[in-house]
Amino acid sequence: MSRPNSGRLTTHDLKKYSIDARDWCRRGMLKPHADTTEVYYHGQVRGFSDAVVGLEWTRCTFGGYRGWFVCPRCERRVAILYHPDFLACRHCYRLTFRSQRENEHGRDFLRLNKLRVRLGWPGGVMHGEYPKPKGMHHRTFLRLRMTYLKLAYVALLGMGRKMAATDAVIQATTAKFRQGRLSL
Repeated sequence: MSRPNSGRLTTHDLKKYSIDARDWCRRGMLKPHADTTEVYYHGQVRGFSDAVVGLEWTRCTFGGYRGWFVCPRCERRVAILYHPDFLACRHCYRLTFRSQRENEHGRDFLRLNKLRVRLGWPGGVMHGEYPKPKGMHHRTFLRLRMTYLKLAYVALLGMGRKMAATDAVIQATTAKFRQGRLSL
C-alpha cells in the first residue's frame, strides 16, 4: 500500500550530515570503553559547534565490543547521529527511511533491479534475461533466476493492473470530451 509523502526528510536526505559510530569504531576513532567522545565539525553549519557525545558499549556475540553514540537530545543508544542544525538521532529529527516512501510496486522493481545486479545483468526488467555470469554456480544461478522470474511476474502483473486502471480513466475522459460534457 502506498504511503503519502508527509513532507518529512529521509535519512538519505541528511546522509552528508551523518556521523556513524560503527564507522568510527572501524577507523579506530573511538577509544575502547570510553564514556564520551568529542565531535568536531570543520565547516559552517548553523547552530552546530563542537560537542561531547556520550558512548555506550555492548558485548558482541562472538567476542569484542560495539560502540554506540548516546543521542544528546533523547538519550537513546544509536549508531548514527545527524547534525544539519543540531546534533541528534533520526528519531529526534523525525526522519524516515527512503524505503518507507516506496509503494508496493516500487519495492517490487527495486528488488528486481537488486537481483539483476547480483546476476550481473543490466538494470531494468524490460531488458530480458541474460546467460549465467562467469564464476557463478549453476544451482545459485537457477535459484536466483527462479526468484527473478517470480518477482518479474508479480511486478509486471501489478504494472498491468495499474495501466488498465489508467486506460479506463483515459477512455472515460475521452468519451466525455467527445460527448461535449468536458472541454479544455
